[in-house]
Amino acid sequence: MSIYNLPGVTPAPLPRALQEPSIASSRPDAMSASPDTSTRASLWQSLLQAAAQDKSFTGGKHTSEGAGDAFDRLWTATPQTVIEKIRKQQALIAATDIEDIIVSNFPVEDHRLASLLLDEMTRFASMKSLNGLQGRLVYETQQKNLDIYYQREGSLGSTLNYLAKKHANLPEHPAKVQALPSPFQNNVLKQKSLDRVTQGAILLDAATLDQLAQSPALRDHILKHKLQLLYPRGWNEGVNPFNQVSVEGIAVKLAKLVNIAKQLQQEQGLSQERSVKEAVSQPTRSLLASWGLEKQLRVLVPGFPSDTLINPTLSHPNRFPSSDEIAEQLAPASMSREDLDSALKKFQEPAYRKGALAVLAQQAEIFSPLRLSLTAQALHLKILDYARAHRVPADRVFYYIPTNAKSYGLVSANHLMVNEVPYAQLIDDPAAIENQAESILVVLDDVAGSGFSLRKAHQFIRSKKFSGKIIIAPLISTTSARTVLERQGDRNMKYLSAAIVPSFRKHPSFQALSPALQQVLCRVVGSLGFNDNGLSLAFPYMTPDNNNAFFANQIGPYFTLNSAGCKGWGFNYPTEKLDALMQTTPGDRRNSQSLDPDFDLGDSDLGWSDSDFETAVSDLEEEDSGKKPVAHFSLGGLKKSPAILNLAAQVKEDSPERKEEDPISIWRRSSGWFQRALLSSSI
Repeated sequence: MSIYNLPGVTPAPLPRALQEPSIASSRPDAMSASPDTSTRASLWQSLLQAAAQDKSFTGGKHTSEGAGDAFDRLWTATPQTVIEKIRKQQALIAATDIEDIIVSNFPVEDHRLASLLLDEMTRFASMKSLNGLQGRLVYETQQKNLDIYYQREGSLGSTLNYLAKKHANLPEHPAKVQALPSPFQNNVLKQKSLDRVTQGAILLDAATLDQLAQSPALRDHILKHKLQLLYPRGWNEGVNPFNQVSVEGIAVKLAKLVNIAKQLQQEQGLSQERSVKEAVSQPTRSLLASWGLEKQLRVLVPGFPSDTLINPTLSHPNRFPSSDEIAEQLAPASMSREDLDSALKKFQEPAYRKGALAVLAQQAEIFSPLRLSLTAQALHLKILDYARAHRVPADRVFYYIPTNAKSYGLVSANHLMVNEVPYAQLIDDPAAIENQAESILVVLDDVAGSGFSLRKAHQFIRSKKFSGKIIIAPLISTTSARTVLERQGDRNMKYLSAAIVPSFRKHPSFQALSPALQQVLCRVVGSLGFNDNGLSLAFPYMTPDNNNAFFANQIGPYFTLNSAGCKGWGFNYPTEKLDALMQTTPGDRRNSQSLDPDFDLGDSDLGWSDSDFETAVSDLEEEDSGKKPVAHFSLGGLKKSPAILNLAAQVKEDSPERKEEDPISIWRRSSGWFQRALLSSSI
């Protein structure tokens, strides 16, 4: 929910009509292939792998040298292509994008003001910024003996409390970044409602402001007991990790704040710098003033006690914050080429390094705050489509957080904020919903690996006698989790996910390999984690426990707040030679007969002709001209292979026609800055 949508706040008019930036202004590396090309490339690469597994050797002993040659042709990913894929997944905002926001939407005389405001309103843009906020709150509780309360699950306070407890239980990363303790004490958390608080402070965010807007009694209670209201400067008005929707959305926020800053300069005679500091929290301040609560407000400055990315003291009155500096504040945590090289060098066998790269290229899903928000927006469209299909109005779609022990609250907060869902639709008790037959109750989650937790949530809701429709909606789901939920036998329960990802062993790129090469990959990744999902998945605040051990230990920590990876048990870099490993693997099919070329794969199966595929295969072969060429083959015979049938079914299910709610496509529709790309795309 936007602060501008709360009662009593009227958005200022825009300085001029916002212009949609040209796609040509985006960085070349931000572009990605069209969805059709991405889908085909993924299938072509998998088909090439399947062909190579049967034609790698015509006979003879499996030597280490020969195995390395096979891997050269099976997996062509390099460290650089993996890094590039990750950066595309993270939907980075470049310095040129920042410049376009300012140049395209504001006259020259407002460029410096817009730059200063954009700098200030992005101080909370990265997950790392939460360390500064949490540090300030811990300082208030420990040094000033101030009890701080938050309104409910799904609020900023509940998110900070969850992150502190989550990170405290995770193993340290070699970077030795220490997670901060929670600023909220147990006795504080036991308070069921803010109207029971008689001393201390309340952490303000959109959820709490909404509660204040709905409850005059709570406002009177705060005034009577002189409770402090702590507000992170610009949290709602600016860009934070949970409200990033599009570059155009940032431009709209900026336009409103530019108007406010100019008004403050004119009415109060403030300097540009001072007007910027005041403008970024002015809507919240004005709202509290309308309720007589402005004197209770204390504004918390971003970056305390940790250092900020941009020096707030401008050395020259005409200095602009650079577009590079602002883009850096918006940048998600990432991994450098050198970091990846360092992890790969610990594999003694070159083929193991190639296998690790293959896993990352085919299976890694990295979420930045921006991508997380885009995915939440895509999921919301599916929820609304289901509601419309069942004639349930949007205001009868309610959201429920089953427990505060997991990330349900954080995901719900992000979902409501990004999609501007009123907080009145976040309910505490399913049984309290009136007209249940005409209502939908949604449970949101980040990842469903086994599906067991969400199955418990579903059963609990039904035990509370809620008789309406239920939507179980994780952002990411494995196929096994979907199966677990859909077998509940509840006709009034719908399972929706923004994306379905296969587990490690069921991934098409794994199933297309011979048993020997499958065993190599299993040695590369180590333990497959909880429920043997073996995912390679990172959210900006944590990595789930159903990741494979290699990703959990060596890759995931680079993309999470405080470098917090999950407990990836059972991983040690393999040291044995490939000869010994392959000789212990029965049923190696690499010496089997070539595929039957006479069984045609026609348009009726996938909608693409043999000639299309053969042309692509030829192109890929030409790119590999430095090595022994992969034998050209007819794709028709692949139809008899169960592994390839699985591949075909997977690609058909994930075809562009079924990806209408893809997050990156939403980004493109709203801003025009990024080409559409599949959520799960291969290099």
